[in-house]
Amino acid sequence: MTVTLPYEVLRAVLDVYADDGATLHSCILINKNWFAIAIQYLWAKPFNLMCKNARSYKKSDRSKRAANLLQSFVECITTFDAVFEKMCLHNKESNKKSPLDYSEYVKELNWTDVCSVVWSLSRLDTAVNSIHADKDSRVECITAKIIAMAVQYCTELQFLSLEPRELSTHNYLQSCFASIKSLPRLRHFSWGSSMSETDALCQLATIAQNLESVTINHCHQNVEFISENIALLVRSQHRLKSFTVKHGDLEMHAILDLLQVCANSLESITFSGVVLRQNQETESVRFPKLKCIKIDTCTHISSSSWEPLLAADFPNLREFVCKTHDSKGKEFPILVARP
Repeated sequence: MTVTLPYEVLRAVLDVYADDGATLHSCILINKNWFAIAIQYLWAKPFNLMCKNARSYKKSDRSKRAANLLQSFVECITTFDAVFEKMCLHNKESNKKSPLDYSEYVKELNWTDVCSVVWSLSRLDTAVNSIHADKDSRVECITAKIIAMAVQYCTELQFLSLEPRELSTHNYLQSCFASIKSLPRLRHFSWGSSMSETDALCQLATIAQNLESVTINHCHQNVEFISENIALLVRSQHRLKSFTVKHGDLEMHAILDLLQVCANSLESITFSGVVLRQNQETESVRFPKLKCIKIDTCTHISSSSWEPLLAADFPNLREFVCKTHDSKGKEFPILVARP
């Protein structure tokens, strides 16, 4: 006698194994009811799941799994060979081979995960690409094309991380964003490139205006943080709750002034590995819903670096975590959280 578990129970079970790719794959083989739900978890963040399990695979097996994953995803949209062709946007209606549209389930795409899977693809060693001569460039080119396909056609996409390094990739992503009317379900965005003046960010600001978290990671020190396009992206948000800055030079007053537009929704601000420059005089700002400020391994140039933060009004602040040091490496605690 076959027992069918209620939908809610299956969901509760699979929630426990959401990060276990092997278990999820076994679940889709049980019956059609398990398949219908487990496939959503398996493809919610497919590249992330593969990267988590990569160490348990042999090198040859890793390459085979990478090819299967990429082929399954790409053929929901176009032909697999298309990812090795010149950088152009693809029409989903043409050359679609897959009987199942896995793109409907994808919710998370991390540039690093996709890049890692592409690196595992043995075909890169022999692939002929007329645009890029070296493997690093080919990997970035293919990663960008896969990300672009996902942004265009994964209607449930909620988390997007981008780390483009080459100018041609930035231009390609800009073209991709320009072809999209909106990304209404996108909630979390991370930018990890030192090229913050790219128009790709400007285009994203017009199509993704429901972000709940934004992370800016420049990956290098001595990079001027506030660019017009980053500022435009932040100002275009209506419900931003979390803002994180990693690695770069910035002035505290410039950050707080920028975030004022989100003051009525912002709940968390995080600084990690940044250099805090001397500030200009500025008026006190108020963040009525801010609950948490985290400052981790930051360097301050002078005591004035903290003045805008000390002068700001945080009536609902509940957590303040600070680990910082001055330019000579001396630890410097700046304040105690208010009750």
